[in-house]
Amino acid sequence: MRSCAYRRAQQCGAASIKSLLAVLAFIAVAAAIFLFLFGQVIQPGNIGIRQIAFGPYKGFSERALRPGYHWVVPFYSRIYLVPQTVQVIDFHRENSGGSFEPLEVPTADRAMVNVDVSVLVRFDASNKVFSLGVEPSAWEQAIRVAARTALRQSLSKLDTAGFYSPEKREANLADATAIMKAELAPRGVEVQGVLLRRYTYEASFEDSIFRKNLEELKREISVKEAEYAKAEGAVENVKSDFNGKMAATKEKGETGAAIIRSDGELYDAQQRAQGDLLVATAKAAVDAQRAGALARAQTANVYVARELAPLLGSLKGGVISGMDPYDLDAWVSRLGIKEGK
Repeated sequence: MRSCAYRRAQQCGAASIKSLLAVLAFIAVAAAIFLFLFGQVIQPGNIGIRQIAFGPYKGFSERALRPGYHWVVPFYSRIYLVPQTVQVIDFHRENSGGSFEPLEVPTADRAMVNVDVSVLVRFDASNKVFSLGVEPSAWEQAIRVAARTALRQSLSKLDTAGFYSPEKREANLADATAIMKAELAPRGVEVQGVLLRRYTYEASFEDSIFRKNLEELKREISVKEAEYAKAEGAVENVKSDFNGKMAATKEKGETGAAIIRSDGELYDAQQRAQGDLLVATAKAAVDAQRAGALARAQTANVYVARELAPLLGSLKGGVISGMDPYDLDAWVSRLGIKEGK
């Protein structure tokens, strides 16, 4: 009897343990379902800002919730998602995909320009953005108003011709970007950039601008053509002056060369004449010395007669009368040649 009661008690204890485990498992499953139903998962690329509905911590939490699972108590707390990726706010004339209408910007010379613009923004990891509202549509609307005001304020300083200048457009867009940053940064919105995608005028105004630009280009072409003609004339003047100088230099050089050649020929003639004079003088001196030597020699008359013999022998009657051509002593005497002693 005692063993039967013991076994029965063991069986009852085992059944009680199984029942307890089943209850615990049910409670765990119920708690998991409760947490799943009343919790919230924050996806990557977002942060969460918890809002407490009442109590000592009422309001938006200053600590941002990172991606993952976070608890939420119904009627007490709520988690709002704030994207951390770059958001694009479009002002586009086709107005598709949630974009806003294009900006109408009055220019400085009273023309109207339709401008397509994209504003790139990011929200910082804080609860500042909730000063604009709790819904993303409120944030976009606030950014739209700030962007439209800043862009119209900056771009309206340009005239119609200024819109065609990339440097001027970029400078005014930079001013508009600075105004937007100053306006939205305290509200948790970081302006990353402003892209001007397209701008157009009214059709009639486009035609007038085209005609105006065409006239301006024609004036510029006329000015450039006049400048070119002036420069070409200057080149021709320089070329003509240079050719004249070259011709004058060439003529002067040829004249100088002729003068130099004349001077050289004159100098050569003078030197030759002087040389011939010196030679003649030298020959005369030699002949005089030779004649003196012959005159002083004892046989000079014989030598002279001998030298004159061929000449006298060639003479025939009628030239010298009263002389025997073959009488050498008479010739010597007649010529006044004395015998040397």
